[in-house]
Amino acid sequence: MAAALSYCASAVPPLSVVACARTVLELLSTTTDLDLVVLDPACLTPGSDPFAVIAELHEAGAMNVVVFTSDCRSPLIRKTAQAGIAGLLDKDEAPETIAVMIHTAAMGRPVCPAQRAATLAAAGARYWTSPERRVLERYARGERTPTIAAALHLDESAVCAYLSRIKTKIVGTSRHHHNPDPSTTWGW
Repeated sequence: MAAALSYCASAVPPLSVVACARTVLELLSTTTDLDLVVLDPACLTPGSDPFAVIAELHEAGAMNVVVFTSDCRSPLIRKTAQAGIAGLLDKDEAPETIAVMIHTAAMGRPVCPAQRAATLAAAGARYWTSPERRVLERYARGERTPTIAAALHLDESAVCAYLSRIKTKIVGTSRHHHNPDPSTTWGW
């Protein structure tokens, strides 16, 4: 994973991988200066619970955590969304797309693979306001924040705010079990 992330990070300077570890303790013994933690559940110590690992990272002050996986539909991965992750990186995306998503996440903005965003846009259409739906549909097509903002005549901060509201709705509805469609319970 380190080599793949280093390659992706190098495509979007000034990002760099500063540490790789299989446990939070190992990571924090290497560095505590963590702008972004990319968590690959497959690289954790066997038997580790990603939900608990995310909670541990948050307790240590690493609030910006994204999950890097090839299994976006797994119930365990959906559970991590409820732990307050900043996003999901799909290993099946092109390296250039992953690089942009890492950069976006490092800036504190939410990230979600285009395929997942498309599923959310379609499945949760009745949950979104008109502006949220327009932003999510464009995000689902893989458009970046500046492109969405320009196309919809919005500030980039407004696009980020809509994405943040969508995340809040998704995670909030899954926590309260009011959402009849389990495919929309995944937040980014």
